[in-house]
Amino acid sequence: MNSTNDEGDIMSNLLREIVEINGSDLHIDPYEDNSIVRVRICGILRELKSFTLDEHKNLLARIKAVSGMRLDGFHAQDGRLTRTVDSRRFDLRISILPSYFGESAVLRITEQSKNLKTLFELGYSKEQEEILKKIVTGGGMVLVTGPTGSGKTTTLYSLIQMIMTLEKSIITLEDPVERIIKGIRQIQVNTKNGLTFATGLRSILRQDPEIIMIGEIRDSETAKIAVHSAMTGHLVLSTLHTRSVGEAHIRLIDMGADAYAVSASLKVVISQRLARLEENMKSGYERSFENKGRLAVAEVMEVDNNIKKAIYERKSASSIEKILKDKGQKNIKDIINENVENQKISKEEGERIIRDI
Repeated sequence: MNSTNDEGDIMSNLLREIVEINGSDLHIDPYEDNSIVRVRICGILRELKSFTLDEHKNLLARIKAVSGMRLDGFHAQDGRLTRTVDSRRFDLRISILPSYFGESAVLRITEQSKNLKTLFELGYSKEQEEILKKIVTGGGMVLVTGPTGSGKTTTLYSLIQMIMTLEKSIITLEDPVERIIKGIRQIQVNTKNGLTFATGLRSILRQDPEIIMIGEIRDSETAKIAVHSAMTGHLVLSTLHTRSVGEAHIRLIDMGADAYAVSASLKVVISQRLARLEENMKSGYERSFENKGRLAVAEVMEVDNNIKKAIYERKSASSIEKILKDKGQKNIKDIINENVENQKISKEEGERIIRDI
């Protein structure tokens, strides 16, 4: 790590090690006798090393000090800082949480200079990319669905990169801001200061944007405002925790959005998962920290008139899926199996993902 950081301590050594093995997250958890450090690579947490409890306390104190957190007592708190490793700059998002044996820390590590990938580079087919380029114009709502850790926010950033121009005002509302993108206004949710997704979204609408990205629709008020914004000419991009494209409208309606408004505003629903590439399996991945990357496996549902009618009538997810099947669209399981057949991902990896769908 560059001497400009002037840390020369256990934290800087740990960060260097994580960067060298391409880790995305670092988990530091105290237990009765020691502290376990795990690193997430290609979505999988693996034990990296252990510390004594004294080393753990020193490390947590250092992390809190350099990220501007409170040092007195045990508090749930968040922080952020930038560090340079071998001329590469990294953003670190830090979360501290009191646990039974002491404070736990999770660090999310993102390289600043790393270019955003296109949808095709993420794993979308050229056909899917072209569909989204065609559809993501004008107003309406685009939702990326999937479980935690499925790369939804990364896909939103790629969508924004695809459509951003100086002629368009783009504002994001995120919790937290995961990636700084030049040319757009990014707002960090701060519930302590009363800036929630809902209050922030109301303020954003007064700033006259054409495009709004909401990190996640997670409550009734945000859902209603987002749907209304999409109906009144804004392009609204967001994520939603659902298991399939057919469940998205159900979730929005359950959160209080009007069925007609949902059917009128929805343009595209994407269901996405992340798969470890087959080359990881061939390189002794289970015994090493090799990080050859992951593939976004996604189903893209264009909301046509038949789908709109089904949404308005509050049809079930299986009814939506039948409409898609009848017109010959492959679902996410089909796409995963195709990737297995093409040997992009292993059979075991395909089965692992399908089990969770």
